[in-house]
Amino acid sequence: YNARMIAERSSWPADKIRDEFIQERNETLKLVDSMQDDQLDLAMNHPRRGRMTVEQILGHMTEHMHGHVAEITAAKEAAR
Repeated sequence: YNARMIAERSSWPADKIRDEFIQERNETLKLVDSMQDDQLDLAMNHPRRGRMTVEQILGHMTEHMHGHVAEITAAKEAAR
């Protein structure tokens, strides 16, 4: 999935990528803010990680986001 998304965006200017990131982040925060505490315990079957609660998925999303920040930082350093 990530490789396909990166390929699709490879010609995008940085500001378009940033704007998409901010929009997606804001939509995610809006969803999380609308949830009740007990909804964090709801579970689903992730295709690669097995059964996960919403809280676990949010933790994974946070780690995933940090990985992208590291990739962006490395790309910026390499471009200098």
